[in-house]
Amino acid sequence: MSKKKKIIIGAVVALLAVGGVSCWVKGQQAAAMAMVQTYQTTPLAPMDLTNTVSTIGTVESQNSCKVYSSGAGKVQTVHVQVGDRVEAGDVLCQLDTTDLRLSKESTQASINQSYASAQHQLEMSQKQYDNAQADRKNKMNGQVESAKASYELAKDAYYNAKSAWQKADDMDEDAIDEAYAAYKAAVDGQSAAQKAYNDCKTQLDNLESRLKELEETVPLNANDIASLKLEILDQKNVVANAEANLTLARAQVNATEMAYEATFGDQTALEKLEQAYDQAKISYENAKKQLDMAENSADQQLETYADSIEGSKIAMNGVAVQQAELKRIDKQINDATITAPISGTVTAVYAEEGSSGAGLLFVVEDIDHLKISTKIKEYDISNVEVGMKTVIKADATGDDEYAGTIASIDPVAVKGVDGNTAAGNNVEFASEITVDSAETRLKVGMNARINIVTSEKTGVYGVPYDAVVTKPDGSTVIYIAVDGETGAVAKEIPVTMGMETDFYVEISGAALEDGMNVITSPMGLSDGAAVTLSAGLV
Repeated sequence: MSKKKKIIIGAVVALLAVGGVSCWVKGQQAAAMAMVQTYQTTPLAPMDLTNTVSTIGTVESQNSCKVYSSGAGKVQTVHVQVGDRVEAGDVLCQLDTTDLRLSKESTQASINQSYASAQHQLEMSQKQYDNAQADRKNKMNGQVESAKASYELAKDAYYNAKSAWQKADDMDEDAIDEAYAAYKAAVDGQSAAQKAYNDCKTQLDNLESRLKELEETVPLNANDIASLKLEILDQKNVVANAEANLTLARAQVNATEMAYEATFGDQTALEKLEQAYDQAKISYENAKKQLDMAENSADQQLETYADSIEGSKIAMNGVAVQQAELKRIDKQINDATITAPISGTVTAVYAEEGSSGAGLLFVVEDIDHLKISTKIKEYDISNVEVGMKTVIKADATGDDEYAGTIASIDPVAVKGVDGNTAAGNNVEFASEITVDSAETRLKVGMNARINIVTSEKTGVYGVPYDAVVTKPDGSTVIYIAVDGETGAVAKEIPVTMGMETDFYVEISGAALEDGMNVITSPMGLSDGAAVTLSAGLV
């Protein structure tokens, strides 16, 4: 190789060597520059953290009433119009009650007449029943005792006469006189019984004659006739009792007469006594049959009185039905005055003067107390519960925010018109939210946006998610920028994570202080590492 070539080659090598050194230096400089990173910080300060579920809904009144009327009358006057403020009980309109009042007057007059008649009849029937029931036992016992006494007298007369006849030979004058005296007393008793029977029969005939006269004046004297019939029944019992006494007196006369004759030892008289005894026995048995018939008659009489009482009660019930009808008419008259069921604002008027008063007439709503009807998606429902607070906004009210509370959540998902729950992502649960703010610009019918606060904390330290570093041992730290000897350096602060939101996480720790410059993205930093902060950030 020539010297010239060697020089050229050497020069080239030298140039390459110088170029290589230059490139290495530049690469090192670039690497150094690449390792210099700037960091953003945020000052640590207490803040409020909130998690929300968003939904939309419609503004409604908490209390809304549709005012109906079932009245058949026409609308007479309308007292309100849409937008009027009313209090509960205020008159909204008045229906015509002319026909109802006429019907009330007629019904009341009928009630007065029917009640007086039914009440009188009931009182009279009850009195007659009570009297008949009280007299029945005494009268019936008197008849049976009369028949029994007749039998016992005849029996005694027979045995006495028989004994007297058997002892006729030994009979002294005193016994004969005694027998005659008994016979004479029996004759006198028969006369008295006959007179009593005649008097009772005459009185009965007079009563029946009077009844015949009164029956020609029906119905003017219907009550008198009914009363007289009862009196006649009583008098018939008196006549029957007098007749029984007369029969007994006659039996006594026959018995004593034959007993007297038997004292002379007359066999024929004794036979007559025996016949009298048999006849008395028959009379007794007949008296018992008559007693049974009398008791049946008395039972029938009591049943008649009882039926009369029931008839009177039915009449009274008829009055009660009329009274119920009167109450119904009164209610219709009262209902003809249509009043506001709640305090609020009249939002619809359907009543027109002169038109029918039946059906929907008004809508009254409490627009001062509002609610939001909304639906919550299936994927949010597990995070939402009754009582949670909400923030309400509406496009029509700009940036205004109003407080609310979840009042209810349906236990089942919303069903379609076919009765089935929607499928897929359309599953929703109906909910109502009360508007708690006292004054709002919300109006019924507006669309509203609702943020449901599912969790919140106030006055806690919160930093962006990326500001928290999880170390290999599982502990969590943040890095803050502090002043070092030659500039800012990173300082590691142990923290504990708490509540999380979409952008922030709660932290706590003993070393935390207000104003610390928290490095928001500290990946790759270590305790004491130099840091360069973004311009304008501290």
